[in-house]
Amino acid sequence: MCGNGEKVLVHTADSWAFIDPAKDQKIEDKISIVGLKATIDPRTEWNEILTDAGRLVRDYFYQADTHHVDWGAVVKRYKSALPDCTSREDVDFLIREMLGELNCSHAYDNPPPDMVDNKPASPVGLLGCDWVLEQGAYKIARLVGGGAYDADSRSPLAIPGSM
Repeated sequence: MCGNGEKVLVHTADSWAFIDPAKDQKIEDKISIVGLKATIDPRTEWNEILTDAGRLVRDYFYQADTHHVDWGAVVKRYKSALPDCTSREDVDFLIREMLGELNCSHAYDNPPPDMVDNKPASPVGLLGCDWVLEQGAYKIARLVGGGAYDADSRSPLAIPGSM
């Protein structure tokens, strides 16, 4: 619902639209989401993920005193390790270790479906170059080469004929 209550954002199988919050509304003015991308700050997201994991245990663990564990202190201690995480897998490892503090065999952390195959949710570009600003335009100063053994770390700019 919009802040003023005049419209509602709805989603059907193939479209998004704003409609009036009334009965029998039809989706006429669809919102185009072609090319829509979201920029996410992983470290901010990871902090929220770990905080939410701690909150879920605090609010829904079957024993209110979390097995006599100072749960707030545990969450705080594990949050202090977040700056050392370099991937979402690291964050899930932290969450699993944090859950281990409960000393119970039935508290789990399941990664989201897009992490199961260890691939990013969407392709990420690795241009592998250093830029310099010269006369108001960006110029490639140096191509950064990955290891010859690692085809995934080669810059697409290093492909013959790409520039």
